[in-house]
Amino acid sequence: MASSWTGVIVSIGWGLLLLALALPAWAKAPEEPIIITNSKAWQPFSYINESGQADGLLIDLWREYARVTDQKIEFRLVDWQGSLDLLHEGKADVHAGLLWSPERDKLFDYGRPLAQLDSQLFFSSELRGTDVHYYLLHETVGVVAGGYEEYYARRYFPGTRLQTFNDNDTMLAAAFRGDIKAFIADLQVANFYIYTSDDPTRFIPVRHLYTD
Repeated sequence: MASSWTGVIVSIGWGLLLLALALPAWAKAPEEPIIITNSKAWQPFSYINESGQADGLLIDLWREYARVTDQKIEFRLVDWQGSLDLLHEGKADVHAGLLWSPERDKLFDYGRPLAQLDSQLFFSSELRGTDVHYYLLHETVGVVAGGYEEYYARRYFPGTRLQTFNDNDTMLAAAFRGDIKAFIADLQVANFYIYTSDDPTRFIPVRHLYTD
């Protein structure tokens, strides 16, 4: 992987971000490409860069897999829910990296752990000092549709109004516009967007939700 990712790799560590796959993928001959899907806007793990190419830590990992095994691969990066649909409908063979949930386990077979993710509830800095429990009961929280964060919020915060977005790009853009004042995201992903923005103090993590 490129040396520019080294610090990020160390901070992620090893844990429970899992590889989801459809078993027929591994039966393919090397000349037949394995179709790999993931989110098109999940920086720094997977995204479409300014040149229109698949990019990110998980993309680097799969390109290295292809180099070592001489297996052809193709990436299809779409919205989070779209990536799950592609795999479920047999239009993709592998999901590059996917947290486990009971619902997903009914549809997909999982491989070995790849990395550990921490998820946080983020508030706009103007809400500093706000009671988190009260806010979750009375206000709106942003989540990515089809993401594990949506599953977690619906399960553990059933009384919270959720506003769903197709991907992290659109959710964070809405947050910086002031359309939403709270959202749930992976810490590594949120930090990538926040600390590369023009206002890196705009949002703060206020509650650790899970490490998985």
